[in-house]
Amino acid sequence: MKETFEAYRTRVLSYLGDQEPVGDQQATPSELDRRLRDVAPEKLIVRPAPEKWSIAEIVAHLSDAELAMGWRLRNMLANPGVALTWWDEAAWAPAHPSLQRHSVSYQRMGISAATRSLPFRAIA
Repeated sequence: MKETFEAYRTRVLSYLGDQEPVGDQQATPSELDRRLRDVAPEKLIVRPAPEKWSIAEIVAHLSDAELAMGWRLRNMLANPGVALTWWDEAAWAPAHPSLQRHSVSYQRMGISAATRSLPFRAIA
């Protein structure tokens, strides 16, 4: 799916519904841990359909997104107006979903701490 940045931004922000973005960010690590804590490893790699991602692939994507968000946030705060780069997420294939889950949690905690004091417009 090819879409413009504006279409992507609108789509992603629509997932929040009425939830406040920073609060949602802060809740993600514990929610992810709660949902995945007792999932059998073999279930993590099963795709529900050929075109759908497995749980492991989704968690790997979240980990990548956290890494990217952390870098972009630091870059925006240090260099206002900086052009942000993108990459092909399908080209990245992490191998260890449980490590990725913890990576998401730790990275999200750092990003949440950095965004707490920013107004929504600064991060939207």
